[in-house]
Amino acid sequence: MIWSYKELANLAIMGENAIVERVMKHLGDRENQDIFAEENFSYLWGALGIVGIKGVDENVIPKIWRVLRENGVLRAFDNGVLGDFNLEMIKKYSDNRLRGWQNYDNFTADQRFKKIILMPIVSVNRKYAEEVDVQAFNPLRVLGVLERYPMSDAIKLMLKNVHGYGAACGIWGKEVIEHYEKEKILNKLCDIIAHSKRVLHEDEKDFLFRYIQEAVIDGFLPENIGLRDEVFAGLMANKEDMEGMSELEISRLRERNAEIVDFAKEFDGKLGFFEKSAVKLIKYNPAHTQEMIDRCISLMNRSDPKGVLFALELINLKQIKSGVKILIELAKRGRATEAVLFLHRLMPYVKGSETMIMSILKLNLKVLKEKRDNGNDNVFFREYPARVYVTAVKVLEEFGFYRDAGVLLTELVTGDWVIGIKDLEEECVIVANQLLTRHKDLENTFRLIANKLKLKM
Repeated sequence: MIWSYKELANLAIMGENAIVERVMKHLGDRENQDIFAEENFSYLWGALGIVGIKGVDENVIPKIWRVLRENGVLRAFDNGVLGDFNLEMIKKYSDNRLRGWQNYDNFTADQRFKKIILMPIVSVNRKYAEEVDVQAFNPLRVLGVLERYPMSDAIKLMLKNVHGYGAACGIWGKEVIEHYEKEKILNKLCDIIAHSKRVLHEDEKDFLFRYIQEAVIDGFLPENIGLRDEVFAGLMANKEDMEGMSELEISRLRERNAEIVDFAKEFDGKLGFFEKSAVKLIKYNPAHTQEMIDRCISLMNRSDPKGVLFALELINLKQIKSGVKILIELAKRGRATEAVLFLHRLMPYVKGSETMIMSILKLNLKVLKEKRDNGNDNVFFREYPARVYVTAVKVLEEFGFYRDAGVLLTELVTGDWVIGIKDLEEECVIVANQLLTRHKDLENTFRLIANKLKLKM
């Protein structure tokens, strides 16, 4: 060979351009064929780890491929353990020959191998793709399988490889890119947990919860990996999951539900109250109800307070006072609009408290109007609450609260909520006439509506 072993052992300090010019462009030279011998594989592999196949003559690629196959690289890649493969090699040598493969876990090593060696080789000749699965370590593709089929050992291994050294694998250059790649995979995993149509088995939920917990502990930020309420709720056991189980097994699932919510509480100061998870917790473990109520109220002063679904579940569980209290707090901030969507289901549970519900509806609308007056007045801001509240008027009419329905409808029209939205204007006229036939005392009130819409009632 034209190179000394000392020179090959210190390629990493030469720089990429120097390696390409001094080594890679001369791999096809007759006097350099010793580099492909088994005893010299570590030097060749070290060079490939730094520059890939840059500068390599096309005629040399079959030799490189043979060496990769014979020395176990392709097998390690197929099995998703290339990082472990490199680590074992690095332990054998005290010099710098494998510096290009240092600090790569299985995920990052496989990604680098694909980028600088495998895909460039396959682009030269597709026949190499027949010998190795170029998609063997495509986490997004593998995770897609989880949406349809139970978790396999291969998926578990892949996820462990993605986690690898955790988030703290480096903060400069390529390490930053690799970190973002890991975040992208974890985001995909969280999306699957949150929205998968396939019901995850309890052992899958347990594995995934521990896995995500470890990822966060190791430095991945919850907001950067898509960790949110729907994910925690998706990991919690449902009532139907507990059917046919022993008391001991049910107790274990309830304990895990509580553990998941405890874990979520670490981030709710930043991400908001995890209401869907809280709903599942109190539904199957009522002992935590007051704790979750206090938690919900304590987070009300965030910029985006949450709790409508939690409040509705409290009302469903006959905790009327606490549920209404949370809705009032949300209405004070104009955040109770979502509750109006559930008014039809809510009314049967709050008999005797209808006046309180009406006050919540009016308070929420008043706060929204104040926000409009402070610069948020546009058709997009108005249309959603307007449509929701027109539906609420219909629900109040259905339950016989004609006067309350009339008051709310008048506010929608005179407060300019529906003005300029033609179909809502027409709908308000229809509802107004229906209410007039049921409650003649509202005639004077509706004159305001008629004047605003320039109509004859």
